[in-house]
Amino acid sequence: MRNLGERSAPQCASVLCLFGAVLACDRVERETLDRLDDYDPSTWTSRSDCETLFSKSTQNDEAPRIGTWNIRYFPDSQEQPQSDQGKTTDVPWAACAIASLEVAVLAVQEFKQTDLAIQKQGELIERLNELTSGDWQLELAPCDPAEVQHPGFLYDASQVTGTNFREIPILNPNPVCDNFASPGFGGYFKLAGGPDFHLIAVHFAAGNGLTSIEGRDHSFSTLQAVVDEAAGLVADSDIFFTGDFNTSGCSDCSPEVSSAVEVAERSQEVAAMATPMTLLAATESCTRHVDQNPPLMDHFIVSQSTAEVPSESIARVSGICEATACGRLRHWLEDARDRLSDHCPVLLDLGAQDDD
Repeated sequence: MRNLGERSAPQCASVLCLFGAVLACDRVERETLDRLDDYDPSTWTSRSDCETLFSKSTQNDEAPRIGTWNIRYFPDSQEQPQSDQGKTTDVPWAACAIASLEVAVLAVQEFKQTDLAIQKQGELIERLNELTSGDWQLELAPCDPAEVQHPGFLYDASQVTGTNFREIPILNPNPVCDNFASPGFGGYFKLAGGPDFHLIAVHFAAGNGLTSIEGRDHSFSTLQAVVDEAAGLVADSDIFFTGDFNTSGCSDCSPEVSSAVEVAERSQEVAAMATPMTLLAATESCTRHVDQNPPLMDHFIVSQSTAEVPSESIARVSGICEATACGRLRHWLEDARDRLSDHCPVLLDLGAQDDD
């Protein structure tokens, strides 16, 4: 069994509830019997499990890999400042999880830019470098205010060169940066001995109301303009969009739109662009783990002319979504949702050579 000292106070209360020491649990949906069963340790069961497994692993030297991960409101794990340190993002665990993904570039969303956030970003990068012997860099959209979400990139400069970093305001339906939607953030990446490509990190309008889906309508309608702008900066037709597209459907619409239906409609929409693009299929039916009807929200959209992404490519959904196959959280995986994110990393393997 794991060390009780690794749990936050609410998690300990849930365990104590089983024995009658606490009359009420704060997470009634948690099946505490799972916490007494044997379990298979993984990256996502605890920080210590992740670090133990990573120390025994061998790095993948095959196809280069990129990814995206919405790490919920890093480092507070909520919109407002977090006073309970047992509920903030577990930075060493996040670093271990990212290292375990074996990505050269990770698009990130929901990073704050407060003084505390900048300190924690430094701790994240320092631990990543220790784990991987890499040279990790973080580039984020610079928009104000500092306390709201920002998209950007974590990348290992020992494997990849990043240039042309820029905020892309047109992707935000709002004139200001807030926690409803973000501007896009773009960069151009060249992997050592491998492919080069434009990468655009996004966080589209959140929610499943009418205003939210209309906000996403706006953002999707601007993708061609973003493609054109990118190609004007660097004449390369390999253009990827990735991140949290928030395709959660619309419960206020008539008829109601499910997440799966919205994803299918967006797939048709990007395929019909002047520069045809493909919204890649995913290995799981969700990328955000919620208790009811978990939605598929985080995607890769790639230009169809991109030779480094084979036509049969499927984006791999990792994290707690993969571990549960989008089913009920169990066997300590609640901790990963609480201390890392309710979103799951999504990964894409590229061709090993530059084919343009």
